[in-house]
Amino acid sequence: MVLPSIFKSFKTKITFSILGVGLLVVFMGLSVTYRVARNHLQNTIGAQYRELATETSQKVWSLIEANIKAISLLALSSDVRTGIELANAAYSRRRMTEADIQNRIETLKTLWSKSRGADDPFARGFLTNSASDYIKGSLRDPADRAEHLSIIVTDQRGILVGADAKPPKIYYGDEPWWLAAFDHGRGSVYISDVQTSQEATEEFEKLYTLSIAVPVMEATGRRAIGVIKTDLQIKRFFEAVTQVHVAKSDHTMLAGSDGTLIFCPIFLIRNHSLQPALMQAIFKDDPGWAATTEDVHYHGQNAINGFAPVHISRNIHPSSFGGKRWYIFTSQDPVETYAPVNTLLNWILFSGVLGSAVLLFLGLRAADYIVRPIRDLQKGVKLIGFGNLHHRLKIHTGDEIQELADEFNEMAIKLQASYTSLERRVYERTKELAVVNKITRMISSKLDIHEIFESLSDEVSKLLHYDRISVALLDESRQQIQLRLIKTKDAPMVVHDTPRSKNGTVIGWVVDHRQPYLRADVLEAKEFHEDGLLVEEGMRSYIVVPIISQNKPIGTFNLASRRPRTYSERNLEILIPIAEQVAIAVETIRLFEQTKKLDQLKSEFVSKVSHELRTPLTSIKGFTEILLSYKDVDKKTRQEFISIINEESDRLTRLINDILDLSKIEAGKAQWQIRPLSPFEIVVHAVKSIRAMALEKNLPILVEVPETLPSVRGDRDQLIQVLDNLLSNAIKFSNIGNITLRGAVEDKTVRISVIDTGIGIPASDLEKIFDKFHQLEDTRSGKPRGTGLGLAICREIIAHLGGKIWCESWVGQGSRFHFTLPVWSDTRPSSEPTKKLEPAAVHNRPQRTTREPDPAKTNRAGDP
Repeated sequence: MVLPSIFKSFKTKITFSILGVGLLVVFMGLSVTYRVARNHLQNTIGAQYRELATETSQKVWSLIEANIKAISLLALSSDVRTGIELANAAYSRRRMTEADIQNRIETLKTLWSKSRGADDPFARGFLTNSASDYIKGSLRDPADRAEHLSIIVTDQRGILVGADAKPPKIYYGDEPWWLAAFDHGRGSVYISDVQTSQEATEEFEKLYTLSIAVPVMEATGRRAIGVIKTDLQIKRFFEAVTQVHVAKSDHTMLAGSDGTLIFCPIFLIRNHSLQPALMQAIFKDDPGWAATTEDVHYHGQNAINGFAPVHISRNIHPSSFGGKRWYIFTSQDPVETYAPVNTLLNWILFSGVLGSAVLLFLGLRAADYIVRPIRDLQKGVKLIGFGNLHHRLKIHTGDEIQELADEFNEMAIKLQASYTSLERRVYERTKELAVVNKITRMISSKLDIHEIFESLSDEVSKLLHYDRISVALLDESRQQIQLRLIKTKDAPMVVHDTPRSKNGTVIGWVVDHRQPYLRADVLEAKEFHEDGLLVEEGMRSYIVVPIISQNKPIGTFNLASRRPRTYSERNLEILIPIAEQVAIAVETIRLFEQTKKLDQLKSEFVSKVSHELRTPLTSIKGFTEILLSYKDVDKKTRQEFISIINEESDRLTRLINDILDLSKIEAGKAQWQIRPLSPFEIVVHAVKSIRAMALEKNLPILVEVPETLPSVRGDRDQLIQVLDNLLSNAIKFSNIGNITLRGAVEDKTVRISVIDTGIGIPASDLEKIFDKFHQLEDTRSGKPRGTGLGLAICREIIAHLGGKIWCESWVGQGSRFHFTLPVWSDTRPSSEPTKKLEPAAVHNRPQRTTREPDPAKTNRAGDP
């Protein structure tokens, strides 16, 4: 019976409670510390390995890029190009048919297989020409010779033209690398996967290589005339991947997206496959790290792997790398990874045991100190609990127990006061909530801000006194007060919709600080513009509450009174919920107006597109029906009708393509290749492509663009499209004179101008020419030419590139289209987003001059 009585004592319970709480805290601290330390360690090591994998992937691609540039330089050699052109000329000079070419290929294969060594007369003809000599000369450096196992050059049919040493084959037209690099004459860079060398020469045995093939382009750069390929030693790539370490047991590896482990310092090359779970964890588009139990070398343990894809920074053929993708990832022994946190865990366990002993001792001391006055406290609390609020506890221990007793006494006093005012406060709060709920229902049923304000004024008057109530709404920039609704007691509502600055006003202060403002008496201070106006109008106090929508201040809700100190902080409990409802109402109205506007714009666009598509379709259908209905149409008329159908079909195709291009740009789905570009080269390229059109009308094109202009920030294909549109428009609407292109530096931009001597553009059309589907009439037919989307596309392209486009024109004298592009800066990343620019500026457009109204004149009855 002794043992149970000990455990029933209050002192024992307190002691064990303190001990239990202490042990719980120690356990929780231990768990939290271990988890935090483990997570921090994982994050730190993971971040290190992510950076390690990223740097390694960049190093691998840098090696590939360097070799691509090296082999591309060989492809630019005049010796190599001349050798290929001579080989290709044989096909046309001999007027060889496809069958003749195939017979020649088979003959060459037979002769090559019978040749013996590089000294064979037949083989020597291929290995001692200018192309082969140039290749051999480029490999005089022993380092280059060691890295490049072989280099071969083929013509447009895949037949050998030259090589640094005798290859085993003479025909490569059916090889995957040749087909990818030649790419049907378009030319493309091809990079193979790591593989066993198929081009072993007499100097090198078969070994693992990486092949790079690039097209040899004709002088104009438009068409591939042959292919040059090199087989590279993988030693430098292997070392770049595997010789990277941070700690003792970690290393980096290279794997393909099919799960093949390509490079590893432990496993043989391409002799191991990754588990699917590991592939899913590390094969990501962006660098990162992951904790997985499927590590290559530590299966079943929670290992950390950093990973990064080998980023391809240039366009290569899709079949490169065997149609797969390369990934760099790291591995480390988990024992080494978690060694610091395991050591920390041991120290925490030791500290926990020591702390438990201290807690037990302190618990005994504290329990003994608490038990003595606790009985007196218990008796007094029972009396207060039974409703004797007049009883007071008398405990003088000078510690927390006495403070607790004093708190009970204070509680009894407050309970007495609360009982007397509770019913009154409940009634007032219920009334306030009823009004707020009524305002909520009223706001949700109306879409007119004036009606909402009228109803709101009536409901607020039931809760708070005011002589003036108002709502002030800002414009979209939140720099000006756009709308003010003001209602003075017993007077009609006044609407002010003239914009005025919010600077110096209490409305501006509340909006900027996003918090309410209360002025007890305007006679005590005149800090804001409204203070002086309110004094003149007999107002003495006011309160202003911000209206916040979607975490942005859009205006204020204001009350003013003729009596001083009318409002207090207590009123905010009513006004803030009301202001929230006003914000919902304003946002709902704005969304409703925007929806109506969007529906209108959508209808207008559909109408314009339907009209533009219907016009060529009507012509096509009409002339087709005539040809089908009348069999006796003469040949000349039939040819004329077919020509019209063809022209209208082309027009329809151009219209659809322009709509698709414009839609992609506006939707942000267009693919941009932003890089530094030479304005001179872009202009020259555009002129070459359009010159034939100008020659038809005997219009010379003059290029006055200096070659020394700085590089601009742009996309080559998109800028050529802009110049094509501007030049074609200039030619269409010019019958005499010439077309001039000029370029000049202006501040930090380059301006390009397209100047014609055509019919000019009327002033009424200057503001519309960059709109969708706006078309000028042809000078000869009086009908529109083109799709009406060319200048709209130009505007979107130039705006995306951070420039501006505008037009100057004089009827009968010609037009000048100008656009600017930012000068390229090395410190500015090519992927930097550009802000959305305003529509293109138009020369001689009337400018509107505005003047800030005098607040004293426009707001005499004004806010708050």
